[in-house]
Amino acid sequence: MPTPTRESSKDWLGSTTLREWREALTAIRRLMRPGFLACIILGLVAITFLPYFIPSAPTASDSYLFGYNNRAGILLLLALVAVGVIWTKGMNLQFLSRGTSAPVSVEVLIFSLVTVACGCAIMWAFAGRYEGFGESFYVIDRAWLVAAGKAPFRDAEFAYGPAMLYVPILLHSIFSISIAQAYYIFWAGSYLLGTYLLYKTVNLVDYPSPTKQEIYLLLFLTGLFAIVRMGTNYTFLRFVCPLFFVLVIQKWLLGCAGRWGIRAFFGCVAFAVILISLSPETAIAFAFACTWLVAFSRTEPVSRRAARVTVLLAAFLLLFLWAKELHILDTLLADGSGAINFPIMPAPHILVFFAAVFVCACYLYWRVRDRQINDNTIGLIGYSVPMLGAALGRCDPSHVFWNGMAIFLASMFYVSHQRAAWRAYRVAFLLFVFLLPSMSELYLFLPQLRAIRFLNEHGNGLAGKGDVAMLYTGWSGGFYAPFGYRSNGFGTYRSSRVSYGRFEGVIDVSTPRAVEEKVAEIREHPDWALIVPYDYEIYCQVDPIKERHYLTVLMLFPHLERPVHPLDVRNAICETIRSEYRLAQEPSKQSLGYGLWVPKKSNP
Repeated sequence: MPTPTRESSKDWLGSTTLREWREALTAIRRLMRPGFLACIILGLVAITFLPYFIPSAPTASDSYLFGYNNRAGILLLLALVAVGVIWTKGMNLQFLSRGTSAPVSVEVLIFSLVTVACGCAIMWAFAGRYEGFGESFYVIDRAWLVAAGKAPFRDAEFAYGPAMLYVPILLHSIFSISIAQAYYIFWAGSYLLGTYLLYKTVNLVDYPSPTKQEIYLLLFLTGLFAIVRMGTNYTFLRFVCPLFFVLVIQKWLLGCAGRWGIRAFFGCVAFAVILISLSPETAIAFAFACTWLVAFSRTEPVSRRAARVTVLLAAFLLLFLWAKELHILDTLLADGSGAINFPIMPAPHILVFFAAVFVCACYLYWRVRDRQINDNTIGLIGYSVPMLGAALGRCDPSHVFWNGMAIFLASMFYVSHQRAAWRAYRVAFLLFVFLLPSMSELYLFLPQLRAIRFLNEHGNGLAGKGDVAMLYTGWSGGFYAPFGYRSNGFGTYRSSRVSYGRFEGVIDVSTPRAVEEKVAEIREHPDWALIVPYDYEIYCQVDPIKERHYLTVLMLFPHLERPVHPLDVRNAICETIRSEYRLAQEPSKQSLGYGLWVPKKSNP
């Protein structure tokens, strides 16, 4: 394969050359060949429709509702991409083996940090006083339970790593501030640190590109919208940290050629521990990437590589068994069964992602075939392989972007040296991964923003109204709130008389096993009353028409499939309430929309 170089910095950084236009047109002609174009269309049709014919395990997900098997869709994608790359011989794409790149400037980093700081400050001033908004209430409530003595993961279900709980608790203890205030400090710090790591990661990539700064800004701006959600689970720290670690490990492995590389080995394990503390699925992908890098090494004999891989696998196996023993992986394993999936459809952002996957597969083909290509993006591709499940499981634009960031990052570098192709990629990414999805998510998020504005203007009268002792004067026993109890609509009510169980409402109660556990919690205290919202049945019954509308707006693509499994797996929760409890106090405006259900065996 040819390995183009630039004769001068002017050609490298200047305007699009005639040769580049010709290369882009040649690539377009190859794509537009009737046979290849037909294969692309057939492949998309197969990924979109064939998984509907493959059964999947029962879960509380839209994929199960409509009968789509995401695992089958992902396997089809990988198979079709492999066939396409081999058939077209990597599309004969041009990949650089040498060249220089201008790094992202410090001024751009400062601009980014100031932007993030201002965004976090604005959102905190707007919604930070209510101890929970968007994604934040989940982590705040979990941290509050752990601070009150509950064991994380065992007594309080949590989908992420323990650092997301214990750092806010530590700040709460040191500065004598509320859990919510400590959480928001951690949230802002995570966004700022993650932004710095994104800057370092892009600059660490050694694949030659004239547009490093543009690549950085595309990823930064797309990740900026998540500030509105106020969740530490959607910050650059969670998703960029593993990419930074992969590039650092690859640098250390190259530096220990001919030796065992003790620093690289212990670095792999130490970084995996850090990632488990943040987000376990990224730790698994990182472990795969480390093994991938050792296996792809060209500076070591096969015997040494095999020994290194064996030692690494043993260390990672022990590490993840330890994490499983601590129940850190419980929710991850449930989600891996399809618990929160959306059907894969040819939505614009998914098509851009598919194209990025195909470009990375072409790069992998040429790297194996052409021994001159030896940059460090191979580690990013290795990390992306396990993350495909996360990106194309709950495959809305946000999850595809965050979980597919390594694919986007690597593919941007590969395309960036062909100006015509880069312009097309840049426009597609801006429109279909950043701008239109952000507008769609903002539209779906508007009700929460309006509710916060109402509370800011009229919420003073709600202070103290949620006190259960005042609302339910006829009940002197304990309370259980199976769907949560937020007197102002956002922050959870705190009282020793009210128990919330192991789960946050029905969040992550998505499998039959989790539903059984939730029902067991309701029955654990048969003498307690239940605090239940007036519309509690929406948590146990799914409306296919509303779900189709939601998917259409979220994905910016019409979803017309009929429901295959209309009965929600959570239905047993509401059935238990109706069969074993009676409504003793109707929900009303005075009770903030919550009713009191007491055991049928109790005295009237």
